[in-house]
Amino acid sequence: MLALRAPRWHAWRRYWSHAVLCLQVHEELAGRVPSLMLVPGVAALRLYDAERVRGRVHREAAELVACREACDALMQRAEESLPVTTLGL
Repeated sequence: MLALRAPRWHAWRRYWSHAVLCLQVHEELAGRVPSLMLVPGVAALRLYDAERVRGRVHREAAELVACREACDALMQRAEESLPVTTLGL
């Protein structure tokens, strides 16, 4: 479905599949996925209110570790999705 809706991105991902990992969380965890952009060791941007587009930039080491741990916990429970080819090769 995504290949039809975003063909340029899908073609780009074929060449960059070694650097781009697509994961999908299970339905019961979908509500716990944070809106988060993380630059490890530098900063994290977390969106708290999507309706009003309000968030916060975290630069403290403890906050960065907490954001990274939240991502790691979800990634451990997620499974790989969106294969590069239809055969998954």
